[in-house]
Amino acid sequence: MKKTVRGFIGPTAEHVRNLAMLADVSFNELYVDRWAIAVTELTDDEVKSDSTDDLLVALIRSGNLTPKDMVTLLMQHHRELKHI
Repeated sequence: MKKTVRGFIGPTAEHVRNLAMLADVSFNELYVDRWAIAVTELTDDEVKSDSTDDLLVALIRSGNLTPKDMVTLLMQHHRELKHI
């Protein structure tokens, strides 16, 4: 597992980056994303999203990932983050 200046890059994060690169996909924040963050903050919950989470959203929006695969990769990524 690699460490970068910004933090941890696990195998799942690296896999997601490769999928996005192969699909020529990047995350572009939409109004609904800003709205979701604002609503979450209003409930005093903390918004924790990283670049891997964002790429997973971009991959699903572009049709390059199924919802089931997105959830699997998201859970795997966050398990890896938890074990740093």
